[in-house]
Amino acid sequence: MRDRWPQPVVGWGHQTGKEVWFMASVAKHIRRLRTEQHMTQEDLAEKLFVTRQTVSAWETGKAQPDLETLEQIAVVLGVEVTELIYGTPQSPNLRELKQKWAIIGGALVSVIAVVIFSLGYFDYLGTWSGGFSYQYDDLDYALSFSELPGTYSVDIDLEHPESNIGKVLYEDESGCRIIVDEVFQADGPHSWVISFLAEGTCRQSGSKLVTPVVERPAGKRSGLFSSDFAAALTTTADGVSWPGKFRGMAGLQKKGNQTDYYLFHAVFNSNNGTSSGFPRTIQDQTVTVTLEGLTCFTTIRE
Repeated sequence: MRDRWPQPVVGWGHQTGKEVWFMASVAKHIRRLRTEQHMTQEDLAEKLFVTRQTVSAWETGKAQPDLETLEQIAVVLGVEVTELIYGTPQSPNLRELKQKWAIIGGALVSVIAVVIFSLGYFDYLGTWSGGFSYQYDDLDYALSFSELPGTYSVDIDLEHPESNIGKVLYEDESGCRIIVDEVFQADGPHSWVISFLAEGTCRQSGSKLVTPVVERPAGKRSGLFSSDFAAALTTTADGVSWPGKFRGMAGLQKKGNQTDYYLFHAVFNSNNGTSSGFPRTIQDQTVTVTLEGLTCFTTIRE
C-alpha cells in the first residue's frame, strides 16, 4: 500500500527537488479542496483533531502530513488520496459501476425476454416468419374453406408467352389476387402449361387467400389432405372451348401458393384408341383462360 505514494513523506531531512515539489503540490491541493468544501482551517483542524496552525503549515508547505494523516484528510474532504497529491479528480467506483450496469443489463434482458415471449405466444413471430404456412399448421387458428361463385378469365398470348407474366385473373378489395406467373410448353406443341400465383392478406388475427386450389385437411390437422377441390379450367380459342387439367400445386407459402394447369386436356377413348381435347390447330394465338370454382381459404385465431 505504501509503495504507491511518493517518498519520503515524513522525515524530510535534506529535501530534494522532487520532495519540494511534492510538498508544494500537497499543500496546494489541500488548500484548494478545503476551499471548495467551504471549510475554514479551523473546521478542517477540528475534524482531524489537530490545531489550526498544523493545517496552516500543511497548506503553506512548511510541514507535510504523513500517509495516515493524508488518508484522513482525503476522507474528510471526500476525495481520494491521489487527488490530494496529484490533483486528479476522484476516479469512479468501478464496482458500483459494474453493479449498476449489471442491474440495467438484467432489466433489459428481462424486458426483451418478455417481448419475445409475448410475440411468440400471440403468434406474431410465427405469422411474420411463416405467414399462411404457419397459420395453416398452428392449432391456434381455425381453418375454413368456401367456394367462390362466378367465373374469372384472362387472355393469354401463346405467341409471346413472357408477355403474360403478371396478368391479373382475380383481385378483390381485401388485397387477395391471382396473377399469371408463367406460361410455357411442357412436352409438345399443344402441351401448354399456365402457372397461377395466388397472393392473400395475412395478419396475426387471421388471414384470407383466394386460390384455384388449396389442400384441405380431412380432419383437424389429421395429416390427411385432399386436392380434389381444384377450380375447373377452360381454354377458349377460335370460338371453341376445350377443358384444361389440373397439373399440380405448391404447398402454402408465406404469402400464398402456386398452381399449374394444362391449357388443353386430351381425353383417351379406349374403344377406338383415339384422343380428343387437343385443338388440331389454333389460328388465333391469343386464347382466353377461364377458371370456375375458386376457393376462399381463411384462418381465424381462436
